[in-house]
Amino acid sequence: MLNRRYFTVETINLLCALVVSLSKSSIAEPIDFQRDVAPILECRCLSCHNDWDRRGGLSRQSAKAAGKGGESGKVIVPGEPESSYFLDVVIRSDGTAEMPKDESPLEAAEVDTIRRWIAGGAVWPN
Repeated sequence: MLNRRYFTVETINLLCALVVSLSKSSIAEPIDFQRDVAPILECRCLSCHNDWDRRGGLSRQSAKAAGKGGESGKVIVPGEPESSYFLDVVIRSDGTAEMPKDESPLEAAEVDTIRRWIAGGAVWPN
């Protein structure tokens, strides 16, 4: 009986180590704009911040447009997520976020993706 219990504990420990290892490797995976960032922008930002409807004077439709900023100035500082106004407006405070306006706030994983993308230089494809 003791051997079976020991085997079970060891198996659980091994599985936990494997899960932690896999989650660490996915965290370290570089952000790909097309795969990771573009879908967030398309679903959560572009309905109001596009080249035709620049609410707040801001478009998120292209690197050139986003780089210009809006009425609040430059919103993305490549390599500096803590200086990027974009994160300030999408991070929840008391369960709500300033953006997207009148919509549910971005999920924590979406905010983390945006944060990691900005930290990596906010690279857009050509």
